[in-house]
Amino acid sequence: MISLSNERGSSPEVGAGDMINDQVVPKFAVLHRDLRHQFLQLASCEGHYCIPTDGRKIFDSSGGAAVACLGHGHPRVLKAMRQQDAIATYCATRFFAHSTPEELCQLLVDSTEGHMSKGYIVSSGSEAMEAAMKLSRQVFLE
Repeated sequence: MISLSNERGSSPEVGAGDMINDQVVPKFAVLHRDLRHQFLQLASCEGHYCIPTDGRKIFDSSGGAAVACLGHGHPRVLKAMRQQDAIATYCATRFFAHSTPEELCQLLVDSTEGHMSKGYIVSSGSEAMEAAMKLSRQVFLE
């Protein structure tokens, strides 16, 4: 539940999934995609399940980040993250090189049976499309 206030000062209770009427002003700091919807508050996530504060286990079929298909808190993923974090959490590729992205790109290049010689790592599909357009333009102009 979230506490809301309206112009008259009363504070009705709104449950998760409820639509909020125009006379009630939500009290949350995050600018959500839908300002009139009360979102479930998560307590935790385990494997392929999200657990809201009411204790239910909800199968996470929401999509979103591609890594969600691995599940939340997978021991092998957490171990790999901890190992990498101990080395470097971020490395500005404009100034530095590192063995982890080199190994990943080499694995990807090797999987193309000679059709590719380089890999380029980005964070999102939008970023990948932008880089592909810039690369195409550069190849065409040079």
